Formats: sequence, C-alpha cells, structure tokens
Amino acid sequence: VEEGASPTVSTLSWRRLAWLGVLGLMLATVAAYAMLALNREAVRISHPGVVSAKDGVRSLDEAWSVASDAPQFPALAPGRMQALPDEWAASRPGYQGGVWYRFRFDQVPSGADPLQAVYIERACSNVEVHLNGELV
Repeated sequence: VEEGASPTVSTLSWRRLAWLGVLGLMLATVAAYAMLALNREAVRISHPGVVSAKDGVRSLDEAWSVASDAPQFPALAPGRMQALPDEWAASRPGYQGGVWYRFRFDQVPSGADPLQAVYIERACSNVEVHLNGELV
C-alpha cells in the first residue's frame, strides 16, 4: 500500500488473518496452561496423602475411590477422594456394588524394618487387599 492510499481488500484480509492467528496462538497457550494445571490437580488428588505418625505407623485417612465390580482396579473409571472410614449409607446411599480404594505410599527405605502390615480397622462386608495388583 502506497503512502496516502487506502488499503486494498487483500491487505485487510491478510491483516485479519494475522490477528486471528495471533489470537488463536494466545488461546491455545491459555488452554495448554489450564490443561497442565488440571492434570497436576488430578494427579495430586489421585495419590492420597499418607500421614506418618512418630512411631513409624502410617495412617491412611483418605483414598481415591471408584465404584466398580471389576476384578482389577478400574484405572480409567471416574472416581473421587473419599475420607475414611467410608460410611456407604452417607457417601453412596442405596449403592449395592463393589468399591475400590486406592492408596499410594512409598517403598520402605533400605535398612528399615522389613516387617510391613496393613490393619483394616473395620470392614462391613467382603474385603480383598491387593498390593501392586496382586491379591495378598
């Protein structure tokens, strides 16, 4: 476009396309950061915290729970954080199926007491305990 002349239709179209491209990149960047933040939060809540007591006993006071009768933990099924002990009458009124509870904990450090145990304070029905996918 010469100085003093009005821009042509093709020049205006090119400018609009350039601005749309810039806006699209900005929107994609914001969406990528939002997805990253959501992924971090999903990872955080799917790996419940472990509270360590001074005597080395770990108390698992919350778990990622998934309502399912699957023979193995349904990793892709929707779930939620659940405070323990879980009172099904309050958390799942009328539900008659199975529920999986997933906990994450670190391996015992070398040199520590190799004896490990799990104490399930109460269970109102059938209970199976799996460690790394294996029934124990």
